[in-house]
Amino acid sequence: MTRAAPRSPFHSSRLVRLLAELGLADASQPGPAFAEKLGHWIGIKEAIGLRASHAPLAATAGAPTATVGTAAVAATRAFEAARAAMAQRLRDAGSGIESGSTYAPYRRHYQAQQRAMELALRPLRLQVRAMLAAATPGLRQLAALDAAMEGILGEREGLLLAALPARLEQRFKALHAAEPGGAARFGQELQSLLLAEWELRLQPTLGLLEALHNDTPHRPVGTASPADPLTP
Repeated sequence: MTRAAPRSPFHSSRLVRLLAELGLADASQPGPAFAEKLGHWIGIKEAIGLRASHAPLAATAGAPTATVGTAAVAATRAFEAARAAMAQRLRDAGSGIESGSTYAPYRRHYQAQQRAMELALRPLRLQVRAMLAAATPGLRQLAALDAAMEGILGEREGLLLAALPARLEQRFKALHAAEPGGAARFGQELQSLLLAEWELRLQPTLGLLEALHNDTPHRPVGTASPADPLTP
């Protein structure tokens, strides 16, 4: 079966490293192994879905190589355009925050950017997954596995990310009490965290793209890599 590029574990992502630097997380304590955590999260329904995604596929022909290659190029361009557009939005949007002594404007700003990320990424992931499903049998199985894993992990990861705005309030209060210009510094930190969160959210789709390119003979120059950072 075709394998996607590995995704960085949540606890070792740049987002968690930044939170650790701000005193809001401990990046050195990953907790239970991923497989152990996953075992606690998977119920009977999810287990059936995972088992189905690993079932042997019928020996049907995939799309022609040329068609797969064209789809891979188109998907990569769409991915890179969405990636760059959102990164630019996150860099620009912070200037509109009404800074002051209260945290509420920053919470609303962070939550609004999180909603924008979800809206931008969801159709892109579905598009890439559909391309895999129409390509080779191995990629079709990978697309099914991605859908199953999203169903299992998506809600949990969403809850973790949704908790960030509330967690950041303590950092805002500490800076506001310690520095006269703490709001400006906090705004910069907020921007860096949002960019790191966008990088984290992109990884499953990026892994699918890498798998699609690995199954085609010609990989276009400039294809994003899982190690590519989103520079604040």
